[in-house]
Amino acid sequence: MMGRRLLRLMVGCVFFLGSAPARAQTATPPVRIGDSGWTIGFGAEGRVRFEILDEPGFGLGPRDADGYVLQRYLLVSDVRFRERVHVVTELQSGWSSGRAGGPRPTDVDRLDVHQAFIDVAVASKPTADLTLRVGRQELAFGTGRLISAAEGLNVKRAFDGLRATYRIGALTWNATVLRPVTVAPGIFDDGPSPTQTFWGAGVIAPHPIWRGANISMYYLGLQDTAATSLRGTDRSVRHTIGSRSWRSTDRWDANYEALWQFGTFGQSRISAWAASSDTGLKATSNIRLGVKADIASGDRGRADTLGSFDPLFASAIAYSGSSGLLGPSNLVDVAPGIRVTRGALTVAADTAAYWRTATTDTIYTIFLTSLRHGELGRQRHVGAAPTVSVACRVRPGMTYTVLYSRFVPGAFLDQNPPVRSVNYLATSVTYRF
Repeated sequence: MMGRRLLRLMVGCVFFLGSAPARAQTATPPVRIGDSGWTIGFGAEGRVRFEILDEPGFGLGPRDADGYVLQRYLLVSDVRFRERVHVVTELQSGWSSGRAGGPRPTDVDRLDVHQAFIDVAVASKPTADLTLRVGRQELAFGTGRLISAAEGLNVKRAFDGLRATYRIGALTWNATVLRPVTVAPGIFDDGPSPTQTFWGAGVIAPHPIWRGANISMYYLGLQDTAATSLRGTDRSVRHTIGSRSWRSTDRWDANYEALWQFGTFGQSRISAWAASSDTGLKATSNIRLGVKADIASGDRGRADTLGSFDPLFASAIAYSGSSGLLGPSNLVDVAPGIRVTRGALTVAADTAAYWRTATTDTIYTIFLTSLRHGELGRQRHVGAAPTVSVACRVRPGMTYTVLYSRFVPGAFLDQNPPVRSVNYLATSVTYRF
């Protein structure tokens, strides 16, 4: 079985490399024609990925030791007129085959509009400019711990709505009103969520205290008329206030973020928080030693409080590595690691350890679904996951990656059988032009 799936992967790679599909960044696709008044550009991306995630439920649910194949293709066009009007359209196609239990909701979307927006420069001066963006668009803030296009998923995330960006001097202001796009597996059948509305505002500026650093401060709001939790389904309004500070030099880099969430779920109050850090030392020009750490609140069981942190629309790999096994809610993690770059080759290794923040709360996926209920034990240690990855730029536009991670269960999972270690292997070829 596994041999047949590997064969399908190789066949897919041959087709993929022969047709050279790839995704260009929406900013400036490299294939561009036009005169001084207008230009049009085209670009594409193709990714073929083989994964084995043998025990996605730590021993519960279907086992998949043979692996599965994921394919994603994107085609983008970019039209600009006198630097004042910018129109982007992008198609996405995602496919999955061979996964035990069938494809996940984010694995398959045969063909749909991933992006279709227009940017209009309402005002443009040397010291200030205002741009309005209307339509379907990717959205990514900071390090992707709250808002991300979800590059790690097979089908990327998009939003429908309006975004305004105002730059004046060293300040950049953003404001958004959007609905997340609901992925459907058919052809041109994706649409805005009927239950969720998302809005927010923020500013990026030079740090007022930390010399040479930058700071962002933001507010995000999410209303969901059919939100679910361990308490059931009800209307939820969640507000998030946060700040991120970061700086990078030739010798070290640092990135710190803290936030607080409040609001209501039905008649109950929401009160949650989270903090994260990523600090690195550049031992040489091509070796980085670093440590990442996160902590996010869990629910302590009070009847009137929802205390579990909600990652909103985070990247699936922002908190628990490329396997995306665990979400950040009710979780503490520490991950020391090393990254070595030599020409076109990058090798990285780290070991992450995980604990529950509150022993009365469950552990969750990135989508806030429960993996093990909190009342099953009072132990904090969830497990540890050593990981190693290799990425190689084979030729311009083409990258090959391979990653292996093994999640070893800790005392909390050991108290709640069945429990098994989880092996995650992923190898992919990506080509962009």
